[in-house]
Amino acid sequence: MRIKSTDEKIEKYKEFWNRKSVHRPMIGFDVGGYFPFQRFKTFRRFARGDILVPNMIRPHDYLNDYESFYKESVYVQDDLIKGVAPIPAIPWMELMIGCSAEIAEDSIWAKERKVRLEDLFELSINDNNVWLKKYLEFLTELVRHSNGSYPVSQPILRGISDLHGVLRGHSEALIDCLEAPEKVIEAARFLTEATLKIFEKQYDAIEPYFGGYYIEQYMLWAPDRIIRFQEDASGNFSPDIYRNIFQKFDRLIASSFPYSLIHLHNSAMDPDVRTA
Repeated sequence: MRIKSTDEKIEKYKEFWNRKSVHRPMIGFDVGGYFPFQRFKTFRRFARGDILVPNMIRPHDYLNDYESFYKESVYVQDDLIKGVAPIPAIPWMELMIGCSAEIAEDSIWAKERKVRLEDLFELSINDNNVWLKKYLEFLTELVRHSNGSYPVSQPILRGISDLHGVLRGHSEALIDCLEAPEKVIEAARFLTEATLKIFEKQYDAIEPYFGGYYIEQYMLWAPDRIIRFQEDASGNFSPDIYRNIFQKFDRLIASSFPYSLIHLHNSAMDPDVRTA
């Protein structure tokens, strides 16, 4: 079986986006794994329990691992394009909004901030945010290193219910929606503005690949700018709470770019909520 050219794969993606009838779905295989201690040798110098700080992440230190990943994956005989993103296991969005992150045995965990609900009303992410600068630095270095050989994209970035949960504490976030829904809506508006700023800023660094853009975790190419956000915590809320508080902000984020992808867990896939 021969390796398909990138042009051939792009045509298959276009068929997907244009909803054309095909004889089978596109099939892809991941190489390298998700967990940073398995994929990135430099991560092995960190100890369990370490708190991640910006100067621990030097993008140049990881380029050899990215290059090895690409060389392994490019020869996989599947339908999908392979690309890279700033270490997906790093909770970039949570760090940008002021959470701390702890090195665990296999991954990295964002710690709940437990801030007051009122303090979320003034949340903003300015251009001097140290983790935003580190994120953009990482994207820029990956783009420079790839030199157009493979696409560079965003990693996992969180949605509004996830951010509300990690800022307030997930138990507190549930109570907020019952006791102070209007305040949660106001906080969600600020979180949405911060989220959209990050999505816009990342495209100052990301360059097109074969005329389109890419989402690394899903190996998904699109003909125009595409974003991916994650709403795991939305499954904790009743359909009414999600619809009345969070849904309009998810829709605003998704509709702000030509293409969008949202990651959900099974508990959040209530068809009455998502299509209402």
